[in-house]
Amino acid sequence: MLIKPRTLLRIEDRTETLNSVNLRDNNPEYIILHSTRSYPEFDDLLKYHRSLGWAGAGYHLFVSDSNKVSQARSFDKEGAHALGFNTRSIGLCFYAQNGEIDKRKINMGKELIDLLKSEYNSDIPVISHTYAQISYFNKLLREFGIDKQFPEVPECVNPDVFDRIKGEVDNLVGSLTTSEYDKIKGRLKQFKNCPGLLFNYFV
Repeated sequence: MLIKPRTLLRIEDRTETLNSVNLRDNNPEYIILHSTRSYPEFDDLLKYHRSLGWAGAGYHLFVSDSNKVSQARSFDKEGAHALGFNTRSIGLCFYAQNGEIDKRKINMGKELIDLLKSEYNSDIPVISHTYAQISYFNKLLREFGIDKQFPEVPECVNPDVFDRIKGEVDNLVGSLTTSEYDKIKGRLKQFKNCPGLLFNYFV
C-alpha cells in the first residue's frame, strides 16, 4: 500500500529497493517518529541499513536533507525501526542536521501525519521512538520477571525527563550481572532519545 498525497507534496516510491520476500504483515496501530543526523539522503540511509543485513531501509517514510519524501516500505509490510512495534506501526523518519529541523520539514511532517491519519484512523497515536523504546523495555522486563518498570510518559523526549529515565536504565543495566540477562542488557544499552525535542513540532 502506497500513500497518495492530496496536495503538491510529492512522495517518491522507493519500495522497489526492499526485499519483502520474508517480511511479516504490518497492521498499523501507531505512527512512530524518528530522526537521523547521519544519513542526509535516502540512498545514504538505504546503504547503511543494507550493511546491517536488513531487507532495505527500515522506515516506511523518510524525509531527506533536500526535502524529498521517499516511501521505502509499503505500509502493509513490517518495518525495522522500533523493536516491539515493527508489525504494528508506520515508521516516519526525518533527517535533522545537528539535531535541528527547518520549517519546511515541519510542515511536510504534519502533512504526512495528516495523510496517514486519513488513510487509517484519525485517532491513531503518534509517538516518539523514545516512548516506543521505553514501552518495549517494560515488556521485556515483565517477560524476564524483573520487578522494574520505566515511566511511559509522552514528555520522555524532553531532556530532563529523558536523562532521568536514562539514569534508571543505566542503573538497572549495572545491576544485571548474570549472563541470563545479556539480551535485555544489550537492548537497554541502546536507549537513545529519538527524535528528541523535534517530536514536539509534530504533536
